[in-house]
Amino acid sequence: MLQDSSLELIKDKKHFDAWRSQGPNRRAVPEWLWKLAVSHIPRYGLNRVSREFRLNYTKLKEKAQQFGPALQKPESIAPSFVEVAFPEGTLGFPHPAARVRLMLERTDGSRLSLEGDRPDPGFLEQVIRSFYPR
Repeated sequence: MLQDSSLELIKDKKHFDAWRSQGPNRRAVPEWLWKLAVSHIPRYGLNRVSREFRLNYTKLKEKAQQFGPALQKPESIAPSFVEVAFPEGTLGFPHPAARVRLMLERTDGSRLSLEGDRPDPGFLEQVIRSFYPR
């Protein structure tokens, strides 16, 4: 099931699509549509919003600054992901035949769940690094 914010993003993208289909290309985007796009920046970030709405990154950034504190981050932000490094040999399992469940989630809502027999630590590291690209 989609989250409310995802549904809102989809709905607002449809507003852009409807506006684009109604007139000639290369016309100025109305202010109300810029405000719709800017409202998604705190949740999804400037880069993703510019891609989702097919807007110029620089122009969107200017509009966000023009419309106020949409880009300003709160004074204290809790990290969304903290890397934990285990000392060598401490990632032990209680029983050699123990099954392991690994569940990863990104801020964009993507999820990955793996379950199986005791995995190789190198494989786990590769999975985690590929799911959380830098």
